[in-house]
Amino acid sequence: MLIPFPPDKDDPRKFGVDVSRFQGDIDFNKMAMYSAPPVEYIMIRSGQGRVGSYDDLDNKFYYNWLNSKEHFPRMAYHVLYPSVPAYQQVANVNRIFKEVEYDFGEGPLWIDFELTHDLDPVSLTSACKAFYDALVAEFDIRVGIYSGYWFLQKCRPAQWWADVDWWLAHYWTSEEHDGPPDRPAIVPADRVIFHQTTSWIDGPLLGVSSQRLDANRYQGDNLYEYLDYDIPEPAIAYADWFPTVGVRLEP
Repeated sequence: MLIPFPPDKDDPRKFGVDVSRFQGDIDFNKMAMYSAPPVEYIMIRSGQGRVGSYDDLDNKFYYNWLNSKEHFPRMAYHVLYPSVPAYQQVANVNRIFKEVEYDFGEGPLWIDFELTHDLDPVSLTSACKAFYDALVAEFDIRVGIYSGYWFLQKCRPAQWWADVDWWLAHYWTSEEHDGPPDRPAIVPADRVIFHQTTSWIDGPLLGVSSQRLDANRYQGDNLYEYLDYDIPEPAIAYADWFPTVGVRLEP
């Protein structure tokens, strides 16, 4: 069995993690102090499907969402149930985010698209598009799609795939995948925003009680511009305000 390992400190792409109840308890202060490389964003699972679905609300979502806010730009992801009408799933998203005053974080709300529910390829693609359109219409927010190349091969490619942002999983379990992920031919390379590189990061190193943690890498140049996130100004040192403190002044 493979042993979880640290993230690759030599990978120049900005590093982030995605978490859910499966990561257990998380010490976000410890995560924020990790520096090899630093965690610069976080994706957090909100729930699945409609109200009444299994895990319709991730039971760690509110804790993770609120306690990570002071440390990282945050994005949420919601698992699509392709056999369930989009409006019912949007109602569940509404229920969840109403409790945090519709704070959707920074960047897109990601649709986690990796369940088939025994649907055919055309129906899978249509279900994802219906949920995408319904989320945009209801909340007027950016929406992206998380999936894996292995899963998208089960779907019927559609032209709209070229017009949305993607977070793609593509990795081997032995190391972080250091190159861009495979993608459907219809998806332009510059629409693949995040690459999930492994699920074998050593969680306790980053304050996570679970042994395993997913790693992600930002594929672009300016992460904070993409997220529309203002980097907090660094605190001004006392000596910057009073440069003569501690210096003996001659009469």
